[in-house]
Amino acid sequence: MTGILVAYYVPVIAAVGVGRSLVGVRPVGGGFLLSAASRPSLVLNSFLDLLSSAPVVAAFVAAAVLSPVCAYLSTVATTRYALQDELGAAFDVSAVWETAADATTVRHWLAAAFVAFASSLVAAAASTLPVVGPFAGAFVTFYGLTAALSLWGRERRAVSVERSNAPRPAAQA
Repeated sequence: MTGILVAYYVPVIAAVGVGRSLVGVRPVGGGFLLSAASRPSLVLNSFLDLLSSAPVVAAFVAAAVLSPVCAYLSTVATTRYALQDELGAAFDVSAVWETAADATTVRHWLAAAFVAFASSLVAAAASTLPVVGPFAGAFVTFYGLTAALSLWGRERRAVSVERSNAPRPAAQA
């Protein structure tokens, strides 16, 4: 299962890797590579510094945008693996996309993600309480994630039952 998650998170890992590799890279002739005497103006130098950090910002924005997409696709793929008990089911691109494009699947995944996110906010707030905070935070996190997984599991059962009860087209002779 870890392999499935890693495989589906490769775009995020790549974006973060590119962003980290660009940290500290400055274009020749711009930013801090110019001596103080040769800098035309502070405004231009600030603009060059901002321009030189644009690829880093773009890489991290790409990672932030890709992260929920990868989380959704890895959840769908892992669920397909669990339901079919075959590793290949998680990497069947057409079947994963078909399941991922289903509006019911998207709606229930978003509901589960919202419950998990809301419980993490409540847990963070509860963790600030003296003495009992860490225990309350752990309790809220555990039950919030349990509720999120329960929502996702109910959705998968409902979709599986719905698809199994759907009329099949008649075989043509």
